[in-house]
Amino acid sequence: MDHNNIPSFTEGKIYKRGDIHDKFGGSRQSGISASRQAPAIFIFTGESGKQYGYEDSWDAAGQVFTYTGEGTEGDMTMTGGNAAIHDHVADGRALHLFEAVPQSGMAHLPKGESRKGYCRYVAEMQCAGFIVSKGLDKKQTLLRDLIQFQLVRVGAVQELEEKASSAGAGTDEATQAPQTSPKGSLADLRARAKAASTSPTKKSNDARRTLYERSQDVVRYALARASGVCEGCGGAAPFARKDGTPYLEVHHVDRVSDGGLDLPQKVAAICPTCHRMIHHGADGSELNDQLRIRIAALEAKYD
Repeated sequence: MDHNNIPSFTEGKIYKRGDIHDKFGGSRQSGISASRQAPAIFIFTGESGKQYGYEDSWDAAGQVFTYTGEGTEGDMTMTGGNAAIHDHVADGRALHLFEAVPQSGMAHLPKGESRKGYCRYVAEMQCAGFIVSKGLDKKQTLLRDLIQFQLVRVGAVQELEEKASSAGAGTDEATQAPQTSPKGSLADLRARAKAASTSPTKKSNDARRTLYERSQDVVRYALARASGVCEGCGGAAPFARKDGTPYLEVHHVDRVSDGGLDLPQKVAAICPTCHRMIHHGADGSELNDQLRIRIAALEAKYD
């Protein structure tokens, strides 16, 4: 798998599904398609689920998506694509959600060109947990177990992280944010960060908050590991927060954007200059590659 081959999609843009698989691999028929060429899983939603006794849906805020796993007959099990979603953070795979575009939505295509196989990119998602519910099978006669995942927009988690980051340590009364200043030994913080990558087995009343709180365990660890020194350039943090802690920003080395939950070996605490250079500089990709190697080597010493 090429960890430099990071898929990037534009929210709301329509893609031909075959083009996605031509570039990144993965099953062309399954609703859950794990790539062997890139650290990504592509999941597809649409009206077809109704024939199998379920329907995917958004919460009222449009931030948490209930996605029913794969398996058309009998009880669904935590294997195959379902396991891929459940373990996507622990496996270092980004989760990309697409929704099928009906043929009527592609009427603008030239006459004679197939209108099948198109999908609209929704967002990068993360699994906050899952529940097992009951639903009828495709014959609408027998009840069976359905695995339903709670998926949260990475951007929704990032909004909470940015609010907490701007507030610094302590509790942000507006968001109930936990402290971002590290507490406990580095080994303890690392253990908590690794444990956070495992999806819980129950539905959360606030999946966005649950995922945010888990991601903060990784943030705390990354900041503690850096100990006030940029893991990119090696310079001291440029200034202190209002609470006295050194200001560094947490960057995800294997994702196009930052925010949300990740593995300890996939995040780095870096200064604002390095962060902007990676995302916007001419040599950003090279700098990120160097940072990825540096963090992986550092984490290997702790294993």
